[in-house]
Amino acid sequence: NSKPFLIKNKKFIDYTTLKKKNEFLDIFLASHCNFFISTGSGLDTLASIQNKPVVFVNYAMIAWTRSTNKKQLTIFKHYKKKDSSKNLSMSEIFDLNLAQAQTDEPFKKNNIEIIENTPEEIKDAVIDMLELIKNNFTVNETEKYSQIQFWNNFIKRIDENNLNNLHSNFTKAHIGFTFLKQNINFLK
Repeated sequence: NSKPFLIKNKKFIDYTTLKKKNEFLDIFLASHCNFFISTGSGLDTLASIQNKPVVFVNYAMIAWTRSTNKKQLTIFKHYKKKDSSKNLSMSEIFDLNLAQAQTDEPFKKNNIEIIENTPEEIKDAVIDMLELIKNNFTVNETEKYSQIQFWNNFIKRIDENNLNNLHSNFTKAHIGFTFLKQNINFLK
């Protein structure tokens, strides 16, 4: 199903296209990688258990955003009204009850199109993670404000929607720095 990544590097493994997948390789690769890139499919849990950094891309169920692990960074799919050029903000996504939608129905009903992250956005998220790793997962002052702004609004929306059972009372995870800079409307 997946299109292979066109990366020619001995240290890169495109596991989705590997023909000899098995449980041993699942655990081995997750425990020996420098960091893991995922869409939140579940296999990333093996990397988290091994305390490996994880970059989540094309994340759609915003209410389920990983929040407590400082070694995790997330960027989201874009939600856009089909009759508009503007992407929805996080607040609008929650208001339309799309933050944890698992079927196409609510999106069709609200005339919402889901847009995948571009290769450039994914690359930027990886660069953001490399920066976090380099700085021992400490956010620099420039990025701190947008992280606080995101998490404050996120927790407010989680509280308003009675979804507190999905999260602890603290946040340590990160949202892609470049993603937030390029999608300022998302913070609203």
